[in-house]
Amino acid sequence: MKFPKIAVPTNDRVEVFAHTGRAEGFGIYEVRGESIRLIDYKVNPNEHHHHGHIHTEACSHTPGVVHTTNNHNAIIGILRHCDALVACRIGPHLKDDLNKAGIRFFISSENFVEDAIWDYFRQSKLM
Repeated sequence: MKFPKIAVPTNDRVEVFAHTGRAEGFGIYEVRGESIRLIDYKVNPNEHHHHGHIHTEACSHTPGVVHTTNNHNAIIGILRHCDALVACRIGPHLKDDLNKAGIRFFISSENFVEDAIWDYFRQSKLM
């Protein structure tokens, strides 16, 4: 039996991080009946990127270059094997990239990971 796998942007595996693309990583949760279990945590290699970000010596890019483009390939790769992404907020460029990749996403007003996942299932009627 296949159990749903839900990705959630989180820095502490407890709360949903408000800026999906800037989260330190994504918790991958498996839902089995009435229980939610963290099965993996994928580090977000893009967590330091945002529009207007100026690269410094600490970045793996050319110092002084302003980041103005979107490259969500790493995030898409992380989410590709999940049934859905549940987040508090997703920027328009990431939404476009998720749609192009055929990855389902859901915006929840819940702050805690488990509450947000249950909100997704209540709203989508997948249970």
